[in-house]
Amino acid sequence: MPSRLSFKGDKKVHKKGRKSAKSLQSAVESQENDPIWTDANLVEDIHGPLVLYQRLDTTVISLGIEEVQGSCVGIFLDPLSLEPDNTRQVFVASDMNGNVVLKSFLMKYLSAGKEGDLFSKREAIGAEEQWQLQYLHDGYWAWKSMSNNKYLECLLNENDTYVFRCTSDTVTFTSKWRVRVQTRFVKRPSIQNIKQPTVHSQQLEAMVGRPLSSDEKKILKQASRDGSLHEALLDVRVSKKSDKYG
Repeated sequence: MPSRLSFKGDKKVHKKGRKSAKSLQSAVESQENDPIWTDANLVEDIHGPLVLYQRLDTTVISLGIEEVQGSCVGIFLDPLSLEPDNTRQVFVASDMNGNVVLKSFLMKYLSAGKEGDLFSKREAIGAEEQWQLQYLHDGYWAWKSMSNNKYLECLLNENDTYVFRCTSDTVTFTSKWRVRVQTRFVKRPSIQNIKQPTVHSQQLEAMVGRPLSSDEKKILKQASRDGSLHEALLDVRVSKKSDKYG
C-alpha cells in the first residue's frame, strides 16, 4: 500500500519521549483512520491542496502533470479511498481576484492556451492561468478557462488514453469534475457558533413542576445555553427535595 502523502500543516505523530508502544500505535492508527480528504461542496472549500477527478465506470481518473514536459496526463486514483498517492496529481489552489489559480508540484501554474491545450510551465499569472469555478450539483464542478472561455474536460482518445483539454462551450458529462480537498480546509460550523434555542421561565417551571426563584431561573437558562439543561434540572429537583426533608 503506498504511503500517504504529507503536506505542510498536517498533524504529525510525535515519536519522542517515553510513550509506550501501545499509545504510539494508537496515535498512528488514529492518523491513518482520520479522513484527510473529502469532496468539496462549497466554493469556500476550494483552498489549499486538491485533486481534480472524474468517475468513469469503475475507473477514477485524476488530472495530473507530466514531470518533464509539464503537460497534462491522466493518473488513476484509488476508487475506494479517493486519496492521492502521487504529488503529480495534487494542485494547490488559491484565489486570484475571484478566480482560482492552481499550482502544480512543479511550482508552476496550470494554464490553458487559446486552442485549449493544457500545461504547467509558467510561474507568472495571466488570463491563461485563471479559472472560473462553477458549482453544478451533487458535488460536481465545472472549470472554465478565463483565456478562451471554454470548459476543462476529460476525453478518451483512440489509443485508450485520457486527454485533457479546454474545448467545450457548454458543460457536458466530460466537463463535470469532482474536487477532492483536505478536510482541514473545509468550512464546518463549530459548536460555539450553533445558536441554542431560547428557553423561557414558564417552560422551565413546567419542567420542574413548581415556581422557580430568580437565581434558579438564571442557573437553568445558563445551563440551556451550555447544553447541560437536563443535568441542571435534576440538580434543582434534588435540591428542592433536600430542603423539604432536611
